Amino acid sequence: TSTVTGTSFGTISTLGIALMGVSEASGIPAPLMAGAIVSGAYFGDKMSPLSDTTNVAPAVSGTAVYEHINSMMFTTVPSLAISVVAFYFLGLGAGGEVDPASIEALKSSLEANFNVGPVTLLPALTILVMSVRKAPALPSLAAGVVVSCLSAIATQGTRIQALAKAATNGFTGQTGNQALDTLLTRGGVMSMLPTVLLILAATALGGVLRETGTVRRLVDELLVRVKSRGGLVLATLSSCYLTLVASGNQMLAIIVPGQAFKDAFAMRGLHPKVLSRTLEDAGTLGAPLIPWSTAALFIHGMLKVPSTGYWKYALLNWITPLVAIALALTGRCLFHLEVGTGRITENPEGGIHGDH
Repeated sequence: TSTVTGTSFGTISTLGIALMGVSEASGIPAPLMAGAIVSGAYFGDKMSPLSDTTNVAPAVSGTAVYEHINSMMFTTVPSLAISVVAFYFLGLGAGGEVDPASIEALKSSLEANFNVGPVTLLPALTILVMSVRKAPALPSLAAGVVVSCLSAIATQGTRIQALAKAATNGFTGQTGNQALDTLLTRGGVMSMLPTVLLILAATALGGVLRETGTVRRLVDELLVRVKSRGGLVLATLSSCYLTLVASGNQMLAIIVPGQAFKDAFAMRGLHPKVLSRTLEDAGTLGAPLIPWSTAALFIHGMLKVPSTGYWKYALLNWITPLVAIALALTGRCLFHLEVGTGRITENPEGGIHGDH
C-alpha cells in the first residue's frame, strides 16, 4: 500500500491501525506488529516514486528520481530480504493459534451489530485513490472522514451527534464480543492532543536549530574529517542521524546533509545517486527510530506503541543503514562518474582506503 500511495503516514493510519487490531485479536505482541508495520510502510515511503522523500533526496543531490530508486535497490532489497526472513522466524512463536470458532464469532458479531457491505469500503477506497493521485495528506484524510460520516449515516443509521462524539472522544465497542470490542474501541481527537503538542514542539525546535545554523555546523564538523569515498558515505549517514537527533525532522535530515555533502561527493567523483541513496538510508528510515521525531510521535499516536517498544522490530529501518555501511567499507556499489566521459562505473578502488 505504501509503495502504491507513496505515504507511510497514510498507510500506518489506515492499514496499520487495522493490522494492530488483528494482532490484538490473534495474541501477537503489539511491539512486534508495530515494528513490522513500520518496516513495510517505510519501505514504500522510501522506494515509491510518489513519495515526497523519494523526490526531495534526488532533487537535493542533483540526480534523477529513477536513477535514485535504482541506486536504493542495492541497499534496500538485501535489507528487505533479511527482514522478511527474520519476521518469519519471529512470527513462528509470536502468537497463539487462531481458533476458527473465534473468527466465526467475530463475523457473527459484526453482522449482528453493523450493516457490512461494499459501501463500508468507500472511506478506505477514497483515501487510497486520493493518495495514488498524489493529493496532499490533509485533504485525503479529510475526504476519508467526510465519506466515513456519510457512510455511517447511510448504512448504520448513525446520528450526527453520535458521530461528533466519536470524532471527539473516540468510539467504545459494545457488541458483547470482547475481541471485537477491543478491535473497535479507539480514541478520537482528544486522545491525539498530547501527540499533536509533542509534534508541534519538535517542529518548533527543528526550526530554531535550522535558523541558528546549529545543525549545519554539526554536519560541517563531520565533513572536514572525511578522507575517502567510503568515509564520505559513513559521514553522510552519521550527519543524517545527527540532524534527526537534533531536530526530529525527517525532511531536514535529508535536505541539510544533502546540501552540505553534495560538493564533496562531486569532488571525489561519486555519482550523486550514491548521495541521494545514503540520505534516504538514514534520513528517511531513521526517523521512526528517534523517540522525539515527528514520525515516531505520529506512529505512537496511531498504533499506541512508543518507538522504544517497536524500534528493535523495525528491522528494515536499521538493517538498511548497516548494509550501506558494509558497502561503504568494501567499496561496492559506490558508483562514480569518470571525469570527461560522464560514464557511470562502480568504484573499483575499495572503500575506506581506496581514495586517490
